[in-house]
Amino acid sequence: MNTINTGITPQDIKNVATGLKQSISTSEMEYIISHFAEAQKSDPSATFNLVIEQLIDEVISQRISPDQIKEVIIRQKISSRGGGIEISLDSFGFPDQKMSAYQNYLGGGMLGAIQTNDTIRRQTLTTDKRSAQKLDKIAEALARYFHALTNHEENEWESDTFEENQNRPTSAY
Repeated sequence: MNTINTGITPQDIKNVATGLKQSISTSEMEYIISHFAEAQKSDPSATFNLVIEQLIDEVISQRISPDQIKEVIIRQKISSRGGGIEISLDSFGFPDQKMSAYQNYLGGGMLGAIQTNDTIRRQTLTTDKRSAQKLDKIAEALARYFHALTNHEENEWESDTFEENQNRPTSAY
C-alpha cells in the first residue's frame, strides 16, 4: 500500500485508529488514503489527525453490522474447535448466491485464520470491480461476526483481536 502523494501513511492511520480504539482493515486504509486529499481540501482548518479521524468515522459507518449478518444466516455450526457459517447474499444485491466463512482448529486451544468464500467468484472466477469490493466488504463483516462467535471467554486466546487471529495460519497441516 502506497501513500499516493498525500503525505499520509498506513502507520498514520493505525496510530489514529489505535487512539480511537478502532481497528481498520487494509481496504479501509486504502479508502482513507485515497480520500485524504479531498477530505483535507473540504476542511482546510482541520488538523492532519482530525481529517484521518473523520475518514475513520466514515468507513466505520459504512461497515455491515452484525445484525445484518445475523438476519441472513442459512446455517452455522460453531464449536471451540472452529466450524463454519453460511449466509444468503440476496439482501446484499446478489440473488441466489451464498457466502461462507470457516475456521480450523490449530491445536492447543488455538483457532486458525478465518477464511471466506462466495459462490459468485467461485463459479465465474471474475466480477466487476464494484461487485468485488462489495463482496470483500461483506466477507470482512462475516469474518468479524464469526470471530466474535468463536472468541470464547474460557479460551486463553480470547484476548486476541480479529487482526491478530487473521495473522495465524489457516490450518495446522
